[in-house]
Amino acid sequence: MGIRAHFSDQEWRQIYEAPVFAGLVMITAKRSAPVQAVQEMFAVSHAIIKTDQRVHSSELIGEIVEAIKQRERYEKIAPSTSLGDAHAKALEHIRAAASLVDSRLPSESASFKRWLISIGQLVADTAQQGSTRERGGATALAEPSALRDLRRALGLA
Repeated sequence: MGIRAHFSDQEWRQIYEAPVFAGLVMITAKRSAPVQAVQEMFAVSHAIIKTDQRVHSSELIGEIVEAIKQRERYEKIAPSTSLGDAHAKALEHIRAAASLVDSRLPSESASFKRWLISIGQLVADTAQQGSTRERGGATALAEPSALRDLRRALGLA
């Protein structure tokens, strides 16, 4: 039985979308220049693919990455949503996904959470590089706070 079978379709979607929402937590922590926001979204994709190459010990992550490669649909956040609302929604999504994995697959929970933190960290690193080039590093202040938010949502604070 595959990992996915432990969850309803709606629960699986919550878990499957978690890596994108981990990146969104970082992106919505501050205002980014349009080019920087695009770079940060690419950083999310890069982190997911990069971990696919080195994280084979987690069956859950393997199934999530495969679903992403198959281009399953993600939940869309309404374009009129403010950054603060989008940030809160992303954190709630992460919280719910972590809770599902904790309750149904506790043996996969730690690796799942580390993976989401690593995605957030890569996006933060990308944002800091971009802000240093574009605005003298002003964005760097939002990144540690967003990583703390992500850790708290995952129950790692």
